[in-house]
Amino acid sequence: MFKKNLSVSKQIALRIVFFGLALSAFVFSFLIPIQIKMDRKHAIEHAHMVSDAIASVYQTIERRDQAEAMSEIMLDFVGSSEVAFVRIMGAGNRVLYSSDPSQSTRKEAYEQGEKQVGTLLYVTKRISTHDARVKAIEVVMDLKAIQSESKLFLVKLAFSFWLVILILAAMIGWMTHGIVGVRLTRLISAMGTAEKGSFLVRAKVDNMDEVGILSVAFNKLLSALTRMQVREIEWEHDLQEAHEQLSIKARLEQANQSLKRRIQAQELLMDAAHQLGAILTKESLAGRLYSLLKERLGWADFGIYLLSPENQFVLEIGCGFLDTSAYKNLRFSFGEGITGTAGQEAKPILVNNILEDDRVLFRDRPEMPKGSLLSIPMLYQGRVIGVMSFFHEKAYAFDEQDVVMLDTLGALVSISLKNAQLYEETVQLATTDPLTGLMNRRAMERLIANEIIRSNRFDTPMTLLMIDVDHFKDYNDRMGHVMGDFVLKEIASCLQESVRKVDGVARFGGEEFCVILPQTGPDSGLEVAQKLRIAVRGLKVSGASGQPLKHLSVSIGVAWYPDQLESNLIAAADRALYQAKRAGRDRVVLRT
Repeated sequence: MFKKNLSVSKQIALRIVFFGLALSAFVFSFLIPIQIKMDRKHAIEHAHMVSDAIASVYQTIERRDQAEAMSEIMLDFVGSSEVAFVRIMGAGNRVLYSSDPSQSTRKEAYEQGEKQVGTLLYVTKRISTHDARVKAIEVVMDLKAIQSESKLFLVKLAFSFWLVILILAAMIGWMTHGIVGVRLTRLISAMGTAEKGSFLVRAKVDNMDEVGILSVAFNKLLSALTRMQVREIEWEHDLQEAHEQLSIKARLEQANQSLKRRIQAQELLMDAAHQLGAILTKESLAGRLYSLLKERLGWADFGIYLLSPENQFVLEIGCGFLDTSAYKNLRFSFGEGITGTAGQEAKPILVNNILEDDRVLFRDRPEMPKGSLLSIPMLYQGRVIGVMSFFHEKAYAFDEQDVVMLDTLGALVSISLKNAQLYEETVQLATTDPLTGLMNRRAMERLIANEIIRSNRFDTPMTLLMIDVDHFKDYNDRMGHVMGDFVLKEIASCLQESVRKVDGVARFGGEEFCVILPQTGPDSGLEVAQKLRIAVRGLKVSGASGQPLKHLSVSIGVAWYPDQLESNLIAAADRALYQAKRAGRDRVVLRT
């Protein structure tokens, strides 16, 4: 929707503007009908006031002066832009007096009350006067003139509302830029400097919010890399001395291997810092982490345990021997096993030989490596959110440097997991209807587009059901909005439980739902629609017997692709739904 290179502050400002425009359109769609009703009511009240005024004046006029006086009085009232003309009606439907001379003495049928013809509102009121000829006063109001003032008011109100939205968006965008944008720019600049090989740079930490925590984690990473770089230099120096003093090939080879491991560790952390930050799903994180460990270290047996709401560490990501059904949903309590102990103490725990440590659970299983185990607590904002456990087939495979390296890697994985969690929550909010938990309209339209692509690829049909709850407004007005919401959720659950897992159920808006049936033709689609209609009809909710049909019911419109064009599929199903409602509701209609 927005360009990818827009700053956060601009994106927020634009979203506020779009939301304000949508909100104003929604509000004014309600205000305009209300204003029209108020204008009509005002016109009727004005007409009655004019009628009463003319009747009162008429009582005071002598009969011999009536013709001239009534003409002057009615011309005075017609002087208002809201009054089109006034007529005094006599016996036999004859017009006795009129502000429009062409209508005098004409015969015009009239009846007590109000009648609208085009933009003219006829308000007729019977009166009794000393003149037996006078039967009624008819005041004709010009609704167009009345509504023009209301339209001008609504236009001014809309302009003021949009102006406030623009000012609010600008202020929030400016504040976001000052609070987040500037600090992120500084952090990105520091990352760019570090990427070029300068690990002495540090990100500025203003306070400990999300950006501050990210900056602290980045600084810790740079500190670890700096220490490793210093140790690498020191080791190179020691290696050179050993080579010069001893000239022993075995020692030199050992030193080279150690240096290689250090370089691999440094490359691993650099690659992890660059790659893990852009990952937004747990599945992608598992694959990327497996590739990094396998490529840089030559092994990749590890598990990521996340802390559940029940305060247990549950295996969420398993690679190597942990990626089997035997370890699915493996969990540890605080203090249980090496994993639970690392989470409880919030510090790394190293087991050099699994067979010699009784704290290691499941060590008798044949698939578990019999070498080394290292469990690293994963911290976020100072709180344990999980544990990473690394396994190696060799005993004493991990040294102090490995602990530092994998501890740093655990910090990066913690940040990546939190980013993935935030992204998942954002996607959930953007694609889910908050009341029913179903897909919202945006997600539904995306699913329809994908299913049409699949339908074209495999030459299979797809059926779309548009569902509307019959007389829902009556139920809402009678039982209240709380019960109305409850009924919508019950119907949503009923629809979801009555279709296949591959089918999609969405809330289209208000009391309308949509069901997408992949690989389903019109005949099967009609069967499913009838099944859903009967299922909803069987729901037992309070107040359902008070409905016009004496039970809950839905009307369903059915359309299918490729019978309908992609762009016309939703509209076709909606037209079929309209036919079902016009035919009496509680029925299914196929769009032909």
